[in-house]
Amino acid sequence: MPLLPEPLLVSDVYRIVAIDPGTVTLGFAVLDIDMDDLSIIVQEVFTFNAGKHFKNKDQFKEIFGARTTRLKFLSERIYEKLVDWSPDCVIAESSFLSRNVMSFESLIECKVYIRDAVTRYDESLPLTLIDPLSVKYGIGALVKGDKKKTKRVKGKRVKGVDSKLAVRNKINSLVDLLWAAGLPPMDYLDEHSVDAISIGYWKASQIVEYLRFDNQNYIDFRDSLKR
Repeated sequence: MPLLPEPLLVSDVYRIVAIDPGTVTLGFAVLDIDMDDLSIIVQEVFTFNAGKHFKNKDQFKEIFGARTTRLKFLSERIYEKLVDWSPDCVIAESSFLSRNVMSFESLIECKVYIRDAVTRYDESLPLTLIDPLSVKYGIGALVKGDKKKTKRVKGKRVKGVDSKLAVRNKINSLVDLLWAAGLPPMDYLDEHSVDAISIGYWKASQIVEYLRFDNQNYIDFRDSLKR
């Protein structure tokens, strides 16, 4: 992947924070759109692991439970990162209701804590939600597989294609996605970090497509930036 040798001036970018929600592990990525040439740059990416911070018993955990303790921790870390990066946009993957109702309920609760972090940072900054299938279709990572072949992914039978691998391969092959110097190679990123990048790239590509459609769109959008 091409590397960006020097960081961009903040005044020249539109900044997106993208989040892959989870009650234990949560993917977080920061992507910039360079307003001079409309290139998309990954500035930071990592995964918060709340489970590593609460191995021992503590008073809060005993009173409110393990999940609430983890979510409160994740909300605090998100808030700190929002302060550090000053985003123009925050987007997270929405919950998908499948057969696992308990997982769906947990992710709904996670969204509440994410929204709390965003609101504390800036009450006027909305939290955008996008469903997983729209992201995969939008970046071209969701393809129909051979119905006669199946693979197992975390104990589930997936027809024809491993969607996590498809997203990773697609992100790895994008020629219009630049990486800031010092970021780990794609092979070293876990699935939560990769998913966060894909969510941010989906949003960034939607904005870039809109700006390239009409020059007036570009002028109005740039003039509307806070920084």
